Amino acid sequence: MSSVLITANAGCGKTWTLANRCIGWLVQRRRTIGTSNPEQLVAVTFTRKAAGEILDRVLDHVSSAILDPKSLAGFSAGFDMDPPPDRDELIGVLQDLAESMHRLQFGTLDGLYNRIATSCATLIDMPSNWRIGDEPTLETIRTRSLDDLLDACDHETISLLVHEAEREVLQSQIHSRLLPTVWGTHGGVGLLSLWRRTFLESGDRAWKAFDELDDQTIAPGARRASREELSDACKSLAKAPVATKKDGTDMVAWSKERTKLLDWAQNSHWRPFLSSTLIQNMVQGLPYSKGVVPDGFRTAIQPLLGHALAELSSGLKARMRSWRLLLHGLDRAIRVRQREAGAYAFQDVADLLAARDVLGEDDRLWLEYQLDTELRDLALDEFQDTSASQFKVLQPILEEILSGSGSHDLDRSMLIVADPKQAIYGWRGGTSALLDKVRQIGQGTLEESTLERSYRSGPAIIEFVNDLFDSINSNTCILSASHPEIPEGTLRQCGLPEIDLSRSPAEQGLDSWQFDHHETAHPDDPSAIMAWRVERGDRRRIDLDLVAERVTDIVQRRHGRSGTIGILMPTNKGVSTIVDHLRNADIPASEEGSSALGDSPAADAILSLLQLGDHPGDTEAAFLISHSPLGPLLDLQPLETIESGNVKSVLAGVSHRIRRAVLDMGLEAYLTSLRHALAGDTDAQDQKAIGMLVDLASSWQPTGPVRLSEFVQYVLTSSRGEPSDASIRVMTLHAAKGLEFDEIILPVLDETLIKSSNSGSCIPWSPSVLDPVAMVMPEAGAELRLHAPILEVAEQQRWIRDLSDRLSLLYVALTRARHVINLVLHVDDRDPNQQLTAGNIIRAALPDLDDAVRNGDEDTEGRIWMRSAAGWDDTTTRSVEQPSPARGARIIRFKSHDQIDEQAVAPSTHEPESMHDLFRVFNTRARNRGTELHELFRIIEWLDDGHPDDDTIEFALRQAAMITGMPQDPEQRREVLGTFIDAIGNDEIAARLSRSAYEGLDLDELEVLREWPVLKQLDGTLIRGRLDRLVVGRRKGEVVLAEIVDFKSGPVGEDESELVDYYRPQLAFYSDVVEAHFKLDPGIVTSRLLFIDACRDLPCTPCQASPSSS
Repeated sequence: MSSVLITANAGCGKTWTLANRCIGWLVQRRRTIGTSNPEQLVAVTFTRKAAGEILDRVLDHVSSAILDPKSLAGFSAGFDMDPPPDRDELIGVLQDLAESMHRLQFGTLDGLYNRIATSCATLIDMPSNWRIGDEPTLETIRTRSLDDLLDACDHETISLLVHEAEREVLQSQIHSRLLPTVWGTHGGVGLLSLWRRTFLESGDRAWKAFDELDDQTIAPGARRASREELSDACKSLAKAPVATKKDGTDMVAWSKERTKLLDWAQNSHWRPFLSSTLIQNMVQGLPYSKGVVPDGFRTAIQPLLGHALAELSSGLKARMRSWRLLLHGLDRAIRVRQREAGAYAFQDVADLLAARDVLGEDDRLWLEYQLDTELRDLALDEFQDTSASQFKVLQPILEEILSGSGSHDLDRSMLIVADPKQAIYGWRGGTSALLDKVRQIGQGTLEESTLERSYRSGPAIIEFVNDLFDSINSNTCILSASHPEIPEGTLRQCGLPEIDLSRSPAEQGLDSWQFDHHETAHPDDPSAIMAWRVERGDRRRIDLDLVAERVTDIVQRRHGRSGTIGILMPTNKGVSTIVDHLRNADIPASEEGSSALGDSPAADAILSLLQLGDHPGDTEAAFLISHSPLGPLLDLQPLETIESGNVKSVLAGVSHRIRRAVLDMGLEAYLTSLRHALAGDTDAQDQKAIGMLVDLASSWQPTGPVRLSEFVQYVLTSSRGEPSDASIRVMTLHAAKGLEFDEIILPVLDETLIKSSNSGSCIPWSPSVLDPVAMVMPEAGAELRLHAPILEVAEQQRWIRDLSDRLSLLYVALTRARHVINLVLHVDDRDPNQQLTAGNIIRAALPDLDDAVRNGDEDTEGRIWMRSAAGWDDTTTRSVEQPSPARGARIIRFKSHDQIDEQAVAPSTHEPESMHDLFRVFNTRARNRGTELHELFRIIEWLDDGHPDDDTIEFALRQAAMITGMPQDPEQRREVLGTFIDAIGNDEIAARLSRSAYEGLDLDELEVLREWPVLKQLDGTLIRGRLDRLVVGRRKGEVVLAEIVDFKSGPVGEDESELVDYYRPQLAFYSDVVEAHFKLDPGIVTSRLLFIDACRDLPCTPCQASPSSS
């Protein structure tokens, strides 16, 4: 028996080796004591699919070796036994496996921890009936925990969180901004997990360390000035010399920048002061606008700069105090809420087990008694993805096995299989550095070996991978990445252990990413690398629609020549875009990891039905249902044919029947009945999508009363993907881990490889990955890190980790291919060393490919570059059994929105020219476009705070799709996004959506209410609506400003006043509602129209009296 660490390259038979070693252990134990006790062998990996494959391999290899002497001979080397097992021994092992099948511990690491936690729930303060919660449940628990904490905070604490920390921690939209930072997103590790880990190591010392530094240490040169000194300094700066032109006159740019600096200083706006390009250049000894900083200017501004640095230091320390207070309180609050609900995340389980050390000597025997088995031998796959908290749980067993200690009569075995080059889960805590920790523990007892030969990829693939990564340490694109120099002694002055900072972050990062030359087991396999060119979008941006068009063209050329094609994208957003384009071209493709239902209109209609069951007033959902086969099932006729006065009662009845059916039958059975009822109106794809809804209903576990809208949210956040037998599979790069394809396409290689973050979070710093965290510091942008070098130290350490993670992701992507790699590169005549991207790293390593990107012509196939091996040519094909497409001639009778009569209107229609005409809902393409634009503008609070990021924009578009009830047309999507970006970049629109529009009004508080609900009786009918944007200003607690901003899409025309007059009654109606709600005097409420397409801001006040008030 032995303890072995195997490091393996991609495609080199890790699963084959692990399965055979497990069989060898079982045979050895059976030889010794007469039984193999397979239930005492723990074999874990990171996905259920991989775990199932390991068990399948064990059973298959044992069975094959029993039935076939040649198979037995082939497997013998993998069993690692002397003498090798014979047929009778393997029959005994297979019998033991069959008898213990229900007790086998082949699974995921999370699954193992869940079983342990279930067995010792009382030890780790969990309820006995706990479970893994779905995302909506966990989000609810987290939201309520935050609310509990804030409700318990006194005024002084809130003041610290908001004012002293300069609104960096508690901001507007607190839940949407704070919760992802604390708990992480998409399974990633948030600050709470970091808090728990560091608290185990040293309490809150690492979180206090930064706060204990003085201002000069954090921001060298910091010196707080008195009010008088600041006033004098401003006067001196106003008179100070600025850089001059050749004729002796002041440079205009310098004069303007000095005016800005004075304004910021006089108003105590120190962040923009320090971020000024002039200040940034002066601190670095650089000229500004080609003018050298005059000595007199430098002397005059020094007191202001020193004070700004002191204020920066104070704000950063206040932010750390805020985080410390919040995380300490949230850790307690979330535990209470989770115990009540009995719902936990996987990371919570690992954290709780690590804190209690349940696998330590004190609790082990009791735990094994509860598990009804011994944890004897360990086989750990994909160990490079293990996180620190996961490792801490297992560490006692690893130490015991490697030291040979513990009360065991027989030797125990351990196998760790890892590929550090495939460590792609750093964002959720995984780190390959733990392999060094294992080496430290196992000094003298741990054997090491390698697997280097690829049984997956052909010679062209392996040659390409070698050419790229053999020279990675000298790759000029990576080495050209620049970072500010850290002043000598920075770590020492902060009381931190010194580390070598003489080498650049790029050099350090490359040192930590090791590559061994690869070999192929198939040197005669025809294979090739191809490069294709794609145009850039506006402003040199990557346009996903242009990328998707290029990918569709490649697939049309390559489909039929390769058996399976994997299209690997960096984000789920990109996955959806590619799939939309492929399907529009009638190419069947599987969308994996991003959508639970694909684009099934039947599934969309059922979700609308459930939404109506929860919200009888949801006329959008009712309208869609009434125009689908679900309408007759619910006795709901087309909504526009129902008299307006009866709509409310009709929908209330439908909603009641839906809820009654769910309560009587159960959600799963109800959805199953709908599936059967719709069988004649749906095709195979829709039936599969509805089947997924049924499966999700069976796994859904609500924490309280059944709310159908919560199930809808559960479905929309499910990441099961759309199962498909299609030979073309589209997924994210991370989702492709462990898979292989005949051919892969990498469409997005030119995005910035490492994106900086300034989310207001925190960064841990330690002397090395294996050392405890020595200090946790606030995250800051580059313009502030320039003034606080210790923050730059932490940022560079994070950059090094990110570089390793991104290189691993590139390696994983390339090694998924068996025969062909397609590289899609953007048109670029610049030196690849100018920007760090995956594409430029490849170009820097292969000069001939770089030349082709800059100057190459397309061949007859449309490629700009190709490399092949083993006789590959364009006639080389790989066959695969092609399934019948789920699409084809669809018999679907569910109508998409553009199929429904465009003259149909929502139920609130009324006689022509009545007030209802202003609120009616037309089902047209223009209306859908307007909805998308409204949802995009809805996400804007103040443009002063920056433009919305891509994830926020994507969320808005998903919301619009839910409202319209149909997937977005790619062409319309591109046009809408272009309109939105142009509008927020327009001075007139941007000014109205900025705080500056309300300057000079002497307001104490300025609040933006978006989608503010309107409810008012009109013409005997209750009118419901929403205001796009309501700006409320208060002075001494009293509302003195209320301005309605109504977004309008479409052209304005020549006569703007006519258009304003048309909308004036509608805005007058809204004004009455606002005036009544806030109890305002007449004339305080104002309104204006923001025409998005025309980029016009038109006032609509004074409003004429509305009809309702006349």
